[in-house]
Amino acid sequence: MRSQSPEALARIQASVAAAKARASTVAQLDAARSLADWACYGSSFILTGNLFAPFVASTAVDLLFSGYQRKGAARLFARDRARFDAANRMLQRKMDAAAGQDAGAGGDAAAALPPTQAPPPPPRDAEEARSDDSAGADKPGANE
Repeated sequence: MRSQSPEALARIQASVAAAKARASTVAQLDAARSLADWACYGSSFILTGNLFAPFVASTAVDLLFSGYQRKGAARLFARDRARFDAANRMLQRKMDAAAGQDAGAGGDAAAALPPTQAPPPPPRDAEEARSDDSAGADKPGANE
């Protein structure tokens, strides 16, 4: 393993410390949310005296959470799609610009050249030549 500079190690340690702090904060927020959920569920039973109230409250919370997740996912996919389309448009513009430069550089010179004849046929493969020669040997009168 190659040795890292002290500055690089300091940056890595700082990023690890920041990630741990974020994870700790997220864990604390999750714990607080869970505690608030259970307090609301319990208070719904205490306020109504109905055993069915906590179930209704938890179902409503789950449905709302699922709806917000789907809405957020749709926004995320739309944003990603927009980024993908923008990248494709930029790539297409670059390809068009490169094609225009190629045509612009060679267009005048190509117009000044006389038209050429059709290209010569490709050379025959050595195996093809042998198979054609041996095929003629099977014909009657070919070896005479």
